[in-house]
Amino acid sequence: MNNFEKLKEKIPLYLEGELRGNDKLVFEHQLQQDILLQKEVDLYKKINLAVNEQGIIDLRESIEEVSAGYHGGRSLVRYRSYRFWTYSGVAAAVVLVLTTTFFAFYANPSHEKLFKKFYEPYPVTSTFRSPVSTSEELLLKALEEYDNQEYKNAVEFFEKALVSKGGRKIPSLFYLGLSEIELEEYVQANSSLKKVIKHKENLYVEQAKWYSGLCYLMLDSMDMAKNRFESIAKSKSIYNSKAEKILKKLE
Repeated sequence: MNNFEKLKEKIPLYLEGELRGNDKLVFEHQLQQDILLQKEVDLYKKINLAVNEQGIIDLRESIEEVSAGYHGGRSLVRYRSYRFWTYSGVAAAVVLVLTTTFFAFYANPSHEKLFKKFYEPYPVTSTFRSPVSTSEELLLKALEEYDNQEYKNAVEFFEKALVSKGGRKIPSLFYLGLSEIELEEYVQANSSLKKVIKHKENLYVEQAKWYSGLCYLMLDSMDMAKNRFESIAKSKSIYNSKAEKILKKLE
């Protein structure tokens, strides 16, 4: 295996915030100089965002395997491993309607309507692999609870995963923020999502910016919402057209 192939294998670790120390510095140094590596990173991001029917089926089966392993008392959970740069995008499309109760009293009705129109729960798209630590088992359990719409339980497991040594911080923060949105805890959700955005180079930046903008809508922070959506609209984000539509509604 040549050096370029070795670097390619580190792309998912880098984008998910798992590459640390000298390994991260070496990778970033090479990334600045190597155009091919830059293209591979961009390709990885794009493929990770793709949703296809087979991915939904495969992911369902994987979640079921995780659940069976966890509840069956086994110390290791067996499930599929997906390598995105081999062009097999994995995603799950879940369409739900967010019902608002208490928080709706405080939100601007027009902003709430915009939120309801553009908000869709984000599917579990994290790479599955056999857990080798307690933190990874916690993350997998959290993702299972999230996928089952048990958001309070998911928050508990994501928070445990975040404080556990060696945990995958970026996926945990991202899905923690999404779980908090589902619980209508928009301040906490935005805080979690902004930490993902601050990290910059990871798989969830585009998505985190989009959901952060939606949080600002529900918090009635219109200046912040406009700034966020303007940034998205000017970018190559998959959400740029949606951001433009929201901005027109806010005029």
